Amino acid sequence: MLKTFKMIKTFFFPKSDDIENTFYTITGISYMLFTILYFIHKDYALGWLSAIILAGYIILFIFTQFLPDYFFFTFSIIGLICYSIFVTLSFNNDLGTSLFTLSLIISASFSQYNKKTPTKFYLFVGTLSISVTLFDVVWTSGHGNLNTDIFGNTFQSFLFCYNIGISTLTVVLISLEAETNMKKMRRIQQLQINKLIQTANHDKLTGLPNRRKAMDLLHKLEAANNADGYEYSLSIFDIDKFKNFNDTYGHNCGDFMLTSISAFIQTLMPKNGLFARWGGEEFIIIVPDNITYLAHLIETIHRAVEKKHFAYNEMDVSITMTFGLAGSQTNRTLDKMLITADNNLFLGKERGRNQIVITDNSDA
Repeated sequence: MLKTFKMIKTFFFPKSDDIENTFYTITGISYMLFTILYFIHKDYALGWLSAIILAGYIILFIFTQFLPDYFFFTFSIIGLICYSIFVTLSFNNDLGTSLFTLSLIISASFSQYNKKTPTKFYLFVGTLSISVTLFDVVWTSGHGNLNTDIFGNTFQSFLFCYNIGISTLTVVLISLEAETNMKKMRRIQQLQINKLIQTANHDKLTGLPNRRKAMDLLHKLEAANNADGYEYSLSIFDIDKFKNFNDTYGHNCGDFMLTSISAFIQTLMPKNGLFARWGGEEFIIIVPDNITYLAHLIETIHRAVEKKHFAYNEMDVSITMTFGLAGSQTNRTLDKMLITADNNLFLGKERGRNQIVITDNSDA
């Protein structure tokens, strides 16, 4: 019952961005206005026809929750076609109603539900609308005169102008709806694209940029270095004895440590640097600066990690890390830098771990 009340409220008081319901409201008010005017003008046949259509219109709107989306729209068009035919027979002119009916074809084309509406629905709508328009033209040409029949009569003149105005307003409303829907669709598509980019460039476990993202930045920095001599440096590092650590405390704890150490190091990163997961327990830090700047940063991180303790299942867990550094000043290519950093990491492991290794492995 509450849902029905809300639907009735929506019908008569649509939201500002609900253009489709605004259109239905205009149609309903038009039927109501026509019903009153016809009875005042003592055109009882058309008055009762408008009253019946209005009643059916409201009842169908209430029960649209149980019907296909296009059913209510179809009823609206059939009602207008019947109305147009009866008006034509009564006044020897359709008074612009056929234009309103034709405008509904545009409405159907841009409506939100056109994605799931079968093609035969549009054929049905188009055939009926064009047929009634042709009927209006043929009947009027043989039985009436546009100038005397309409503009010579105040009542008919009002109905004609009203229908022409509503037809124009309908096209404008549906155009606005189409524009609004297109903007919404673009926003949704952009959000989906951003989500895909985020997924493609970030590690699922830690949330850090992944190897792909790191390589993209490294290629850009390499290009800048080749063009202008712009220096950059990097460090590849990992958690010491991570396999033993994993075997002792379990893989869940291992994942916890990876996410925890990632979040901790991220708080120590400068704005111009990139901290990414390189693979497994390996990480990489990239800075668009010389290796001296990177060495000071890594020293800060190294000391902070040594002092840091993590609580896992009421256990106090600490780790150490070994860092291998390389800079563009002594390595002419990116590949050489990566090999140098990796070799320095391996050398640090051989020397006992928990240290920072910088060597000049220039290929000059």
